Amino acid sequence: MDRPGEDNLARGLALVRHPERIVPPDEPHGYFELVCSHFASQSARHSLPIEAVVLQLPIAFESSPNVGICLCCGCWNEGGRQLMQKDPAEMIRYFGAAKIWKLHFRNVSAPLPHFVETFMDNGYYDMYQIMKAAREVNFDGIIILDHTPTVVGGHFTEQAYGFAYMKALNNRAEAEARS
Repeated sequence: MDRPGEDNLARGLALVRHPERIVPPDEPHGYFELVCSHFASQSARHSLPIEAVVLQLPIAFESSPNVGICLCCGCWNEGGRQLMQKDPAEMIRYFGAAKIWKLHFRNVSAPLPHFVETFMDNGYYDMYQIMKAAREVNFDGIIILDHTPTVVGGHFTEQAYGFAYMKALNNRAEAEARS
């Protein structure tokens, strides 16, 4: 085999890495989760002390077409730019459509230490920047509506609101790209 996972590529198998919720390093198992959950851990260009514990993901990430990122914008925003080193739009532009395969679309009220999940248009991060970055790199993967606060009318109302908001942001990004 010339590349890691070459036989799996032939079978159509792929691994997508989802960042974990941020756990401070001084809490039990915190550093393990943190090592998988910020920009440096998603990029093999940086060396971290326990990369091997994470099944050599950073090494396989660069060399295998079978390994990509599921960028959970909510988890990323929980960490904030200071902890995560890049915001979600910067991550999309850095890795591009070749390595970002799936986006979880969610916003939060503020980065750690105190945040609550909120509606996409009510959080601290401008979610349009994510949709714009996805358009810029010709993202053709999956963008899903991640969990949202409960609303009067139930789950279907949440879904309708969320999908409509995402579609409006996508339409804006497409229109901006054409002009």
